Amino acid sequence: MRTPLPIIVGTPRSGTTLLRAMLDSHPDLAITPETYFLVGLAKSPRFSLSRSRFNRERFLEDLFSHPRFPLWGLAEADVRNELAARTVSSYTEAFRVLYLLYANQAGKTRAGDKTPWYVIHIDFLHQLLPEARFIHMIRDGRDVALSRGGGIVEGAIAWRTAVRGGRRAGARVGSSSYTEVRYEDLVRDPQGELRRICKFLDIKFDKAMLDYPKRTASVRAGFHRPDSPAHTRLSEPPSLRRDNWEVRMSPADIAMFETIAGRLLDELGYPLSSHAQATVVRLRTRLIVSSQSTRLLWRRALNRLCR
Repeated sequence: MRTPLPIIVGTPRSGTTLLRAMLDSHPDLAITPETYFLVGLAKSPRFSLSRSRFNRERFLEDLFSHPRFPLWGLAEADVRNELAARTVSSYTEAFRVLYLLYANQAGKTRAGDKTPWYVIHIDFLHQLLPEARFIHMIRDGRDVALSRGGGIVEGAIAWRTAVRGGRRAGARVGSSSYTEVRYEDLVRDPQGELRRICKFLDIKFDKAMLDYPKRTASVRAGFHRPDSPAHTRLSEPPSLRRDNWEVRMSPADIAMFETIAGRLLDELGYPLSSHAQATVVRLRTRLIVSSQSTRLLWRRALNRLCR
C-alpha cells in the first residue's frame, strides 16, 4: 500500500483554496498549487499507462513547457536528475517523483494536489495514481455562482455538471478513495472536519492546520493572481459571509439557478428559496434570455431537469 496522495477537487470558489491552505500547514504535508498538467500530459497522444511506451525526454519537454510547472518552484535540473536516477519508466512513476520532489523541497514527507477541475477527471486519475484520495469540496451553488461571476445560467449548469459528475465518479472509486467536505461545515467546525479528513488520509491531526492564516503568503504565491480578493481573505479566520446569495441574489436569478440546479441543491440538503417559486413557474415557460446561445443552454438545462 502506497502512502495516500490527497487531491482536492471541486468547482472553483467552493473552498478548495481554503482547504489547501489548511492541509499545507500540516508539518508533514505539502499541497501543490493548481497543476492541470497531470491530466494535460497524461491524456496527450504520447501517453500510455504501459511501461513500454514511456519516453522520458518527451515527458520532460512537455512538462517544462507547461505554463503551470513553474508555479511548483522545482529546478528543471533536479527533476531531470531524479527521473534518471530512479530509472523511471512510466507516467505514473514520473508523477510520483514530481510529488516527492515537491514535498522534499518544502521539507515535508508527503505531498498532495489541489486542482479544482480534476473533479471531472476522478476516474482517470484513480487509474493513473491508485493511491490518490479525492477530497471533493462542495458549496451551495448559489454562493459559488455569485463568487465566480459570469452568467447565472452558465454558473448553474457548470456547478450542477461538476458536482454531480464528481459524486458519481466518487461512487465508482469507492469510499476508501473519495470523500466529500461541505464548505459550510469546514467553516463552522474546522477542527472537526480536519480531524475527519486526516483520518481519511491516514495522517495524524495537527493543530498547525488551524493556524494556516500565518502562512497564507506562501500559499498565495502559487496563484497567477495572488492578490485577488478570494485569496487575500485567507489571512483571516474562516467565517460564513453575511452577504450570501440570500442577500445578493435577485429573486429572478435565484429562480433561474434553482430551476436548473434545484434538484441537486435539495439532494445536498441546501434549502430552496420559497419566495422564488412563483418566478420559477414563469421562467420555465418564458426563456428570459438575450442571446441564441444562452437560449440553447436554457433548453438543454430544462430538458435535463425534467428527465
